[in-house]
Amino acid sequence: MLKTRFALYTLLIALQLCVLSDKASALQSKTSFCKSMLNDIKRIDSDGESLFAKYSELYMIARETGKLEDNLIQTRALLHLFENDRSIFFRALESRKCFTKIELSNLEEVLYNAETDALTVKSWIDAQIGIPGQNFYQKYVRFQKYITTPAAWALCGKKQEKYRNLVCKLYKGKLRWVDTQSSTKTNTEPTWPTGFINGQVNLDEAKKRISDYFEEDSKATSLSPEDMMKFVQKTSYPGLFDFKSEPKLTKCKERLELGQQAGKILAKYIVSVENIEPDPDWIITSGINGELIVNQKFKGQVFLVPVKLSVSQGDNTEIGPIRFRHVAIIDGVVYRFSAC
Repeated sequence: MLKTRFALYTLLIALQLCVLSDKASALQSKTSFCKSMLNDIKRIDSDGESLFAKYSELYMIARETGKLEDNLIQTRALLHLFENDRSIFFRALESRKCFTKIELSNLEEVLYNAETDALTVKSWIDAQIGIPGQNFYQKYVRFQKYITTPAAWALCGKKQEKYRNLVCKLYKGKLRWVDTQSSTKTNTEPTWPTGFINGQVNLDEAKKRISDYFEEDSKATSLSPEDMMKFVQKTSYPGLFDFKSEPKLTKCKERLELGQQAGKILAKYIVSVENIEPDPDWIITSGINGELIVNQKFKGQVFLVPVKLSVSQGDNTEIGPIRFRHVAIIDGVVYRFSAC
């Protein structure tokens, strides 16, 4: 969950307590060492205000146009804002003797939050979706307020009618957007930002779903050739193949017969999860393998997945080379582009 600088709406009296309990507070320091640090931070703080102004401008443009490219532009501006935060807290922590223990603890917390925020925003950029419908940085807070005790921030702000019917609820001690359409019989997981909205998932969630998909593929392939074939056809990209016509009709029959001849096997698809990458512009240029959708971009989110197959039978195990496969995620469901 993002915890941004506007997390500090309700500042506690800790600032006053810190000043009274420790004269080495950065707010009062007269040493040249601490002055140098504060001067550097003042400069970076000024950069932050400029970055916030730019982000606010781009945010309004993206909301007015509703275009994906404008959303990605404002998302990159937000990333620069969080990276500027990181540099502020890093610089402060280089001068630890200027702060009390409480202030150091708070600085370390906001540094962790800024790094987490940056990683989340990067995942939205990598997955080519941009910010999923929220304004995450509404107020720029100057550095000195950061060394007071941060208040827990709830990500529940303006309700976005264009997205799922979300409601703000407490989840594991923190407020999250929760999908009210979820089954009340199951534990309600937060659907944002690690879940999907209108079929769009961030990169971390995409990697998890793709990894789970290949686990299911491994199980189906290990059960029987018939189960493997059902799984292949069921999870094939919608409309890509006609399994009742040539060339797929013959290809699938031959694949089924080959599996029956081989007998019982144990299959395991090994996915290089950390190397999964978005590939939104990928297209199929030829229908030589029976593809019915060629020379056009696919719906959903397309990813390039490095994967290798391990096959065991008895005491023998064979591990194939890494091959690059494409998959698509549509409404949270993973589909394959290969069959038979």
